[in-house]
Amino acid sequence: MAEAKRDYYEILGVSRDADDATLKKAYRALAKKYHPDNYANNPLADLAEEKMRKMEILDLADRCYRELSGGQKQRVLLARSMCAAKEMMLLDEPVTGLDPTATEEFYATVKQLHREGLTVVMISHDPEKALSSATHVLHLGQSMLYFGKTDGYDRGQILLKEEH
Repeated sequence: MAEAKRDYYEILGVSRDADDATLKKAYRALAKKYHPDNYANNPLADLAEEKMRKMEILDLADRCYRELSGGQKQRVLLARSMCAAKEMMLLDEPVTGLDPTATEEFYATVKQLHREGLTVVMISHDPEKALSSATHVLHLGQSMLYFGKTDGYDRGQILLKEEH
């Protein structure tokens, strides 16, 4: 799906024929509006800190996201998701690009979140690893091939069924 083009003039709240000084002023006002200092007394700051503490990333709070490792980025994104998730979280290929250590840590975290009562729905092309953290499996091919508890899932049988 193509992303809709954004009208930056509209975002800045200026007309298309605005001069440079007006554009700079509008840009500075927008940047000031979203500056981190504006969130110091935000009622959600405690929630964000709690989730960052849980993910053991408090030390990353003042770091630029672009400078983080793949594993650190995933932990930041997971903490962010946890702030919004009340009962369920949907993760799409969350370990893609992670090294083996970061992958293991991620799955351990997901397992812990589930033990704490959060339902985690995860899309994965790495069933062996995902199964170690899952309680249920939905295996899709051209159709639904299996849905049930992990202890009843036999990937070999499912793949044979899919071939026929």
